[in-house]
Amino acid sequence: MVSAIVLSYKRRNNIPRIISHLLSQPFISEIIIKDGLKDDLVCYGRYEAALRAKNETIYVQDDDCIVSGIKDVYGRFQGQITYGCTEGYLKDKNRHFGDMELALVGWGCFFPKKAVGVLNQYVKKYGKDKVFLREADRIFTLLQRKPHLAVPTAIEHLSGFDDETAMSSQEEHLESKKLAIKRCLDL
Repeated sequence: MVSAIVLSYKRRNNIPRIISHLLSQPFISEIIIKDGLKDDLVCYGRYEAALRAKNETIYVQDDDCIVSGIKDVYGRFQGQITYGCTEGYLKDKNRHFGDMELALVGWGCFFPKKAVGVLNQYVKKYGKDKVFLREADRIFTLLQRKPHLAVPTAIEHLSGFDDETAMSSQEEHLESKKLAIKRCLDL
């Protein structure tokens, strides 16, 4: 069985539809909504929630999409990070850094709960700083130091996916991303 974690930030209106979609999946037995407005954990909040989940298999997604092919992504999961993505993302060569691969977990990602422990490598050297909290998804996937399984799937964008609340729309986005990647490569 799978514990699903939805990271929510200023898009509460999308949550009922996402929950309904997740409840229709027979392999999901627990849904945790991590409200990013209640703490300052930003993206790291999903990993904190994963550690408290009752199942050993974790599914995460953001609050601005419906992963239409979630069954296909889960069907390909065999213990390694397995995530949904668009065909365009598969063509992006800027997601590979030597033996490290960057994955967009917000479009739906399955992983074993024990994989969260890799984040301790970053915390030990840099602490739970602003870069860590904001870029935890990149840090998590890069520090696994192995390829992940990207599964092309249909992703329906919901309200807020490209407005000012989207992390990719924020001024510090590119600099924070670059610093997180650099630090992972240095570890």
